[in-house]
Amino acid sequence: MKLPLTLMPLWHVAAEENPRYALTGLRIEPTPRGTLNVVATNGKELLAAEVRDTDIQEGFTGATIPRHLCRSVEKLAKQFHTRGHIDCTFEGGSVHLDVPTGDGAVRLTAALEEGRYPPWQDVVKPLAGLKLLEPTAKQRQCLVPVALKVPG
Repeated sequence: MKLPLTLMPLWHVAAEENPRYALTGLRIEPTPRGTLNVVATNGKELLAAEVRDTDIQEGFTGATIPRHLCRSVEKLAKQFHTRGHIDCTFEGGSVHLDVPTGDGAVRLTAALEEGRYPPWQDVVKPLAGLKLLEPTAKQRQCLVPVALKVPG
């Protein structure tokens, strides 16, 4: 499948080291609409994006790409002035990311992150259609964003 390099800002939110290891990395999940949800969190912030126009690998049910692999992709993309997308293949418990270099590609391979990723949809769905207020300092310390409905 193809992952656009415009997702790089999400990689910066993904935790590198966390005692809750399931929070590290970049989570990729297929949707029933044939798109991909790409999610990153560090335990305090959560960013999610939906990727359209991608060919989802048959049988793919979701995986978490390690943060260190995302950083390596970013460095290679800058070094080779890569634009557009990278090819992403999941095989067994590994992920292969092919970064175009102009005259070929560099393949990076790593084991997928283990563990259960947090149910991030439970955070995002309640926020739809609500007007958000600036969170208090205490709310900013929470694991998930807090939505408040404005009266009237």
